[in-house]
Amino acid sequence: MHASYVGIAVTDPRVQPEWLALIAGAGWRPYPLDLEQVPPRAVPLAALVVVLDLGHPPAPHGFWLGHVAAPVVLITPHITAAQTLCPHVPRLAAIVDPVQALRHAGDLLTMVQRMTAGTLILPDVSAPVQRWHWQGVSV
Repeated sequence: MHASYVGIAVTDPRVQPEWLALIAGAGWRPYPLDLEQVPPRAVPLAALVVVLDLGHPPAPHGFWLGHVAAPVVLITPHITAAQTLCPHVPRLAAIVDPVQALRHAGDLLTMVQRMTAGTLILPDVSAPVQRWHWQGVSV
């Protein structure tokens, strides 16, 4: 069991118990939060997991996520659109497709804890490959 808390905020409250159980099952202490609630600094979060469903694009969440002190794991089916948040959310550690997040939650949180820079992007591997252009470079 990890000593640190992992915050969890979801767009659909019906799936929150599933994500809380998944985080607890991976050995972390889940800490439920309302969507758009900046976690209190008194709670030592190892990470904040934000789960957006298909009807919630990531762009409107950029402002409040930019104020989060913990590494942010953004779980969304909108992988390409979420990448536009990278310059605005300094602690955006990972952008992950929901299928990948469900499969690899424990490993993902461990990796985020060890990262020192950059944003890990894990798309749905069954989806067609999408190219993203950053400063003129196709990645």
